[in-house]
Amino acid sequence: MFKSNKAMLGTIALIAIFVISIVWINYNSPAISPHDLMIFTISAAILILGVILFIFKINSRNLTLKIRLEEAAKQAILLEQTNKQLRNEVEARSRAEKELQEINAQLEIRMQKQTADLQKRTEELTREVLDRHEAEEAMRLIFNNTNDSIFIHDADGRILDVNDTMLDKYKLDMSTVLNMSIKEDFSALDMDMDILDQYWQKAVDGEEVSFEWTSKRPGDGKIFEVEVTLNRIEFEGKVVILANVHDISEQKKALIQQAEHQEFLGTIFEGIGAAVFVFDPVKGIMVDCNGVGEKLLKMDRSAILNATCQTKITFTSDTQKDLLCPNWHEQGTYEEGVLYLIDSTPLPVSRHLFEVHIGGTTHLVQVVFDITDRKHLERKLNIAQKLESIGLLASGIAHEINTPIQYVGDSIRFVKEAYADTNDLIDLYEKFMAAESPEERKNITEEIEEHKDDIDLDFISSESIKACNRALEGVERVATIVLAMKNFSHSGEEKIKAVDINKAIQNTIVVSRNEWKYVADLETDLDPDLPQVQCLPGAINQVLLNVIVNAAHAIAENTQEDQKGTISVSTELEPPYASISIKDSGCGISKENIHKIFDPFFTTKEVGKGTGQGLAIVHDIIIEKHGGTIDIESEIGEGTTFTIKLPIEGKEEKDN
Repeated sequence: MFKSNKAMLGTIALIAIFVISIVWINYNSPAISPHDLMIFTISAAILILGVILFIFKINSRNLTLKIRLEEAAKQAILLEQTNKQLRNEVEARSRAEKELQEINAQLEIRMQKQTADLQKRTEELTREVLDRHEAEEAMRLIFNNTNDSIFIHDADGRILDVNDTMLDKYKLDMSTVLNMSIKEDFSALDMDMDILDQYWQKAVDGEEVSFEWTSKRPGDGKIFEVEVTLNRIEFEGKVVILANVHDISEQKKALIQQAEHQEFLGTIFEGIGAAVFVFDPVKGIMVDCNGVGEKLLKMDRSAILNATCQTKITFTSDTQKDLLCPNWHEQGTYEEGVLYLIDSTPLPVSRHLFEVHIGGTTHLVQVVFDITDRKHLERKLNIAQKLESIGLLASGIAHEINTPIQYVGDSIRFVKEAYADTNDLIDLYEKFMAAESPEERKNITEEIEEHKDDIDLDFISSESIKACNRALEGVERVATIVLAMKNFSHSGEEKIKAVDINKAIQNTIVVSRNEWKYVADLETDLDPDLPQVQCLPGAINQVLLNVIVNAAHAIAENTQEDQKGTISVSTELEPPYASISIKDSGCGISKENIHKIFDPFFTTKEVGKGTGQGLAIVHDIIIEKHGGTIDIESEIGEGTTFTIKLPIEGKEEKDN
């Protein structure tokens, strides 16, 4: 419609243009002929008619097309409505399907969750069942393998179950036990059953009950001490009584042994004969002491336990110490010294300090012995050892003295006889001088000459001086031996003093000469510059004698009767020590025995020829009393060398 109107408007416009053109031509071109104008007009009219026809045709087509278009539009509208309806249906179906999918998804998720929850619950139930089964097995295992016998009873006392330990302990089987009673079958006859009933009722009322009981094994009637614990428990909706029976026989026995041991220790504590003091180093006080300690300190127990570290009871060995306030760092030590009581009374004692644990706390224990009697015995022993040494040398010394005494006796007898003969000759000379007649003098002169020949005056004259010299030599020899014996048996050995070691060696060589002179030659190489040594003179003499005599005996075992060995004694200064070396060419000491030679009573000599004490005494004197050293080098068949080193300034200076 719109397009046809546009065509008509176009035609009218064309006609208008045509009319305007003719007017314009007539106005502007008056020369145009009417013919030409008619032809032009007809042509224009034909053109316009053609145009109109064309436009009409076009309008007809447009009308037809319009009708078709309207129908098509209607169909399109109908189709659109149908499509819209279909789209709505599709959308509705899509929404329904989506909702259905969501519902399905939710259902599936819910099903999966429920399935998972069900599976989890199933697993939990399965695990719970397994755990319960394992727990039951574990409990049964524990139940059966515990060291205690376990009885499970009902409230009336009937046995419902027992563990394997009970069956093994009482030598029974389950069927037999279930028909027994704890009162009648498992209790000793002398036990008070009324008390057991009381305990049982307390357990039934919910109270845990523990008590000691004497149990009996039904089979052989053996009885043993037990500790019974009764507990009430709920089991499968029923009240049961759990009886835990613990065998305390060994425990009772241990307690008895402990009590006996405690009594034993108490007896030792009081009867050991030593003062025992227990010190708490943290609190700084004495916490215990025994009766001997009270007597030793002349104080009662309360005074000792309340004493402080300022109490004037001192123990002096190398340093001064407070007996009632021991030093922690001195533990493990053994000392001998002098204890000074509150009243300054000195008392020789030995002290051993060591550590003990009491109630989880470390304490120091001092064991103090009164060694007064022992010191007296040691002094007597030293004297006895010296007398023993002198006794052993007595025959040799007697022989050593006898020889020079024989020289003196023979010389004195010779001088005595010579003196008598000379006196007779002097009497003849006096008689000659008193004679008055020549004849008498002649006779006396012949008598004098005859007497001179008889007494051998020239021999007397020459030998008298020699006899006197021999007598003097014998006297000097005896004096030397006596002086050596005097020096060797020095009575002041308990006091340390400066000693000339070279002189001590020479004295010992003299007094032991009879022991070595038949089997060895003794050589000395003594350092003349060796300073005096602070030591016990008698003890050092004892050491030298024992080693030299041992050397002589070792040589005697290693030489033939017509042979002699060698003993070499030398001294040397090795600051801070004085060194003494005694070497022999004897039989030597085997490697198996060399570490035993200082052991008391060890000897390789035949029975009756040695006590095994000599070198033990040497070790004690050098190591313990003087703080020195002894080194031994020995080879079988070649000999032995003893090297003794003594601190020049004495043991105390060496320790400092």
